[in-house]
Amino acid sequence: MQASGAAAGLARLNCVETCGNVSIPFPFGIGAGCFLDPWYEIVCQNRTVPILNKIGLRVLNISLPNYREFVDGMISVSLPLMYSNASCGGEGLRVPVNFEGSQFVFSQTRNVFTSVGCNTLTTVNSTESAVVGCRSKCAGTSADIGGYSACFGRDECCQTTLPFNLQSFSVDFIEDGEPQGCKYAFLADRSWFLRSSVTGLYDLSLNDTVPVVLEWGISNKTDYELKLIQQGYGSGYLDPFGCSRYSLYGSYTSEMPFIQCYCRRGYRGNPYLTEGCQDINECEDRNLCPGTCVNKRGSYDCVTGRKTAILIGLGAGVGGLVQVLLLSRCLYRVVKKRRELKQKEKYFKTQWGLLLQRHLSSSPEGNVAKSKLFGFKDLEKATDRFNKDRILGQGGQGVVYKGMLTDGKIVAVKKSKLIDKEKVEEFINEVIILSQIDHRNVVKLMGCCVETDNPLLVYEFIPNGTLYRYLHDPNEDLLVSWDTRLRIATEIAGALFYLHSAASIPIYHRDIKSTNILLDEKHCAKVADFGISKSVSLDQTHVTTLV
Repeated sequence: MQASGAAAGLARLNCVETCGNVSIPFPFGIGAGCFLDPWYEIVCQNRTVPILNKIGLRVLNISLPNYREFVDGMISVSLPLMYSNASCGGEGLRVPVNFEGSQFVFSQTRNVFTSVGCNTLTTVNSTESAVVGCRSKCAGTSADIGGYSACFGRDECCQTTLPFNLQSFSVDFIEDGEPQGCKYAFLADRSWFLRSSVTGLYDLSLNDTVPVVLEWGISNKTDYELKLIQQGYGSGYLDPFGCSRYSLYGSYTSEMPFIQCYCRRGYRGNPYLTEGCQDINECEDRNLCPGTCVNKRGSYDCVTGRKTAILIGLGAGVGGLVQVLLLSRCLYRVVKKRRELKQKEKYFKTQWGLLLQRHLSSSPEGNVAKSKLFGFKDLEKATDRFNKDRILGQGGQGVVYKGMLTDGKIVAVKKSKLIDKEKVEEFINEVIILSQIDHRNVVKLMGCCVETDNPLLVYEFIPNGTLYRYLHDPNEDLLVSWDTRLRIATEIAGALFYLHSAASIPIYHRDIKSTNILLDEKHCAKVADFGISKSVSLDQTHVTTLV
């Protein structure tokens, strides 16, 4: 173990930073004064084994929220198997797993619940009365753990996911017919199945444990939380860190029971410590810029071409070079800013803005007040400069990126293909019409950007991908029951009825297929991909969209 006395440390000053090979970042800590409250206390047994002291579970890993990769703060712990009755022996759990009162929830996206046993209905019961479950049957073959995706309720095992923000659960086993030995169930990190050396589910013994991922944050009812909110929540991109009550992974409607803070792009460290997020010197990467890389707070500039030559030529001395550099950068920024303002004004007046403004002002009683005009800079920062790592998908209409707005909301930003000038008014008309759609099973258009040649459309982010993936991808096994399929089909039919018969102007999608149906964090259907760049006529009584 080593003490954290450096400014770049993850633990509080003079507190132990690691236990064995596990880093212990604040608000977690070892020893008095090193953790935020008893739920975050870590006991380091034999200086190698970290234990979450409040509940007595072994800690395998602790990670801070990652803003750039849209990953929530997570702590991985070991949980024993749960067994069907006491006669099975071993040390498996029979009592409920309970984190109520803490700032921990079981990760819905990272964990999968598995039940092993012949002809058994296994139900997961929570204090919120939300019940999920799965049924396993015997097919005369063994249960192979090497590919958990094949566990569809046959081969003596079945799997399902737990509800969002779950903090406690218990398990019931209901056997079909005569009892056939011990039944086991466990919640485990999905990635464990892929890296586990166990070749069969029945190779697990009653004394075995499996890794489970918890998402964590800071209580939203404490003075410490208020202090964090005042320092970082809703702050600009120039600030080293931000805080949000929304999941970094899910859509902006996925509200967590706590807040979590993260270092913004260009910074790294621990946002829960004072001045814990430190600037990254990107210029240490010599391949980052073709010319001269200039590091700045939270970012960097690439100075290339004539500007570099001018700066070098005017450098008569160290002091003179610094003055010329500062002056040149100031002049460059002023000129660049004026250029951008003129370009935005040009686009606003000649193409998108005035048309959209005219339609907004002429709409009766502000029906399209929900439409929002986003700035290009805001969307560029939200998508990390349209980083290719943020791409969610791409097709004939454009590329869709995952982004985070300054208030912590996760959105999908669609960068459409270039539209001909004569199609501009038609595009604006469809933006306005679709922005009026307010149905829980239709993806919400939040607004657009009108400052560039390529229109940028901002939608709510739907985290669980397409229905097609769950129906056809052999690696997905969550939506196999006919009850679930019937519910999704009913939701889609309700959305289409609304579009055809209840909307102020009937809208015909004309491209309904499983790849255009998205699933949210609760696996509810969302009709998407309206082909919004397709032209429509302003005097039409119907809007027809076709990708």
